[in-house]
Amino acid sequence: SYEAGGHKELAIEKYKEAIQLLEESNEQVKLGQVILDLAVLYGKDNQYEPFKSLSMQANDLFIKAGDSLNLISSNSNVGRSYQLLGQFDLAIVNLYKSVEILESYQPEPLMEKIYLRLAGNTYNNLGVTYMEHGDHTTSLQFYNKAMEMKKQLDDPIEVGNMYINLGGIMFGQNNLIAARSYLDSASENYSKASYKNGLLLCKSNAAA
Repeated sequence: SYEAGGHKELAIEKYKEAIQLLEESNEQVKLGQVILDLAVLYGKDNQYEPFKSLSMQANDLFIKAGDSLNLISSNSNVGRSYQLLGQFDLAIVNLYKSVEILESYQPEPLMEKIYLRLAGNTYNNLGVTYMEHGDHTTSLQFYNKAMEMKKQLDDPIEVGNMYINLGGIMFGQNNLIAARSYLDSASENYSKASYKNGLLLCKSNAAA
């Protein structure tokens, strides 16, 4: 709740308190999940080194616990952290570890949406990584795979975010008609969710 309210320092403090308590228990998976939540918070705050180190720490806990579903998320976050630090090769290695797990994982019905979200995030992270590396063709392939997953979630914000990314690829290729079409689709999805920040982003990108 502190994070949602914009109180990052308080949120970090509470996460650290929870981690200290969980370290005294045998709940290794829950400990890993809280560490990963803290890692993501650092990532959102552009603190990429703690994002990486904490994601790796969570990853080690999930390996020991044999928790495949959480490993999809932690490997993806480790890869994303390397991408943000400009280390393409290490980013790709860790992101493909996540892909290897998710493509052989068979989620139970109750876990289907969680799986789809994690898979979509992983493919999206690969799309971002290849785009930053200048490989727009491969990036587009992974963005489309991410879109397949996100559409099944029935979450217009998630789908809108993917259309924004696809529009960015088209803009980078100077295909302005396709870029504008994707932006219109993003705007349509954001409107369904009354997501003002997304609509503002659409207007800004459309102006460009």
